[in-house]
Amino acid sequence: MKTQISTGIIGFGAAGQVFHAPFIHYLAGFSLDKISTTNAQFISLAKNKYPLATIVANSESIIEDASIDLVIIATPNVFHYPLAKNALLAGKHVIVEKPFTVSTEEADDLIRISKEKGLILSVNHNRRWTGDFISVSKLLKEQTLGDISEFISHYDRFRPGLRPGAWREADYKASGIFYDLCAHQIDQSLMLFGMPQSLNAFLDKQRPGVNAVDYFLLRLQYAHFSVCFHGGMLNKIPGPTIAIHGTKGSFVKFGMDVQEQQLKDGLLPNSEGWGVDPEDAWGTLCVENEAGTSHYSRVHTANGCFEDYFMNVHAAIMGETPLIVRPEEARDVIKIIELGIKSAQEERTIYL
Repeated sequence: MKTQISTGIIGFGAAGQVFHAPFIHYLAGFSLDKISTTNAQFISLAKNKYPLATIVANSESIIEDASIDLVIIATPNVFHYPLAKNALLAGKHVIVEKPFTVSTEEADDLIRISKEKGLILSVNHNRRWTGDFISVSKLLKEQTLGDISEFISHYDRFRPGLRPGAWREADYKASGIFYDLCAHQIDQSLMLFGMPQSLNAFLDKQRPGVNAVDYFLLRLQYAHFSVCFHGGMLNKIPGPTIAIHGTKGSFVKFGMDVQEQQLKDGLLPNSEGWGVDPEDAWGTLCVENEAGTSHYSRVHTANGCFEDYFMNVHAAIMGETPLIVRPEEARDVIKIIELGIKSAQEERTIYL
């Protein structure tokens, strides 16, 4: 049986360059054979970094290539659905960069086609493999904080100026940071707690000249606790990446997972320090014992491992193991995003 998966990447912007190509090139089970882009700068970069890959100008050159097994969609969000649909209909396994699609209707259609064709369809919700999420999952599983009362997650950035030509800041369908960043937070929450009972959202365009959402506040309400997601581009002093409060204590962590910056710096999973959180960024745990005494400690952050996502996709294509990031889960993320937009527009609580 063929064990190396011939792969083509459609789109070679930030997602294709940083979150997909390095792993497809590095991991032994994949072969990076084609990259589709029309951007002159990206063409030059792709040729220099991946000289064995063929650079093509259109998606059809990848989708219609009989030798390609896996197609990765790393384009602007609005193109995820049509490109993924064409790839599935052509008999290709597909990875879609998050967010999965613009709408749940699009997601459902892709899921239907993948099942009819017997193909693997997954979405790159790689934040399940960040060190902080792995560590938090362990804390919650062990009930270190008791019964949870509040879970908070921040994506705080400081970018007061707009980036020329950036589609995420333009007036395109599914642009803006609610689709782009909050999708990660929603996925993590659904993995930890399941679907909420209700939600409220506030969305805004805060920076002068911006044409897409650049601020969000989303609150998911569960039976006895709430989950709050915050994201903005005017936060010079960021809030905690994760804060959790419960009946036995609290956990707070600052600082983003290191893997994204490491990938931008050219590091790979075999590089020294890959996925290792610096000690000064470890989270702080405060728990109270039965006598009412508070005990503070630092929590060693687990090592991040984005590569595990791709290794699982490879194993799933080979029929060796179930797919971890299932398209149905990614569809639920889109459902929450849609309901969040509805909540913000109608200024009301949405009940699921």
